[in-house]
Amino acid sequence: MLRRTFQRPIAVGFRSFVLSIDPDKGVVNRIVGAEDQALPQSLEPHVRQDLESSLSGELTKWLTNEVASIAASFEKDRWILKVRSKVGDEGRAAYLFLTRADREESAENLRKRAGQFDESTEEELQAFVEGQFRFVE
Repeated sequence: MLRRTFQRPIAVGFRSFVLSIDPDKGVVNRIVGAEDQALPQSLEPHVRQDLESSLSGELTKWLTNEVASIAASFEKDRWILKVRSKVGDEGRAAYLFLTRADREESAENLRKRAGQFDESTEEELQAFVEGQFRFVE
C-alpha cells in the first residue's frame, strides 16, 4: 500500500515473478518472470479493489475540507462510504451531501483515469452515481 501524496502526473510500476518451490525439499525449482506468466483468467477482485480505492481517493479529494478520509467499499448492491472525521470534529457526516452532478463528475474522473471498466465494474460505479450509498462514521 502506498501512503504518500505525489504531484500529478505520476506513474507507478512493478515487476513480479513466481517461485516454483519443491514442497518436499523446500527449495526453489524454477523462477518464472512476469513475461512468462499467463494473465489471470479473472481480474474482477483486483478491478473492484482498484475501483474502491480510486473512489475513496476521489471522494476524499472532493470533500477534503470536510473529512480526513473516506474509504469506499461495495457491499451487496450498494456503496458503504466510511468517513474518518478530521481531528476535533465530532460526527458531522450529516452535511456530507453529494448531488447527482457531483457524483457524475466523480465517476467521469475515475473513467478518465482508468480508461475503460468492465461491465460489472461499470454497474457498481453506476450504483454510486444513482445514489446507492450511505455514509458511515
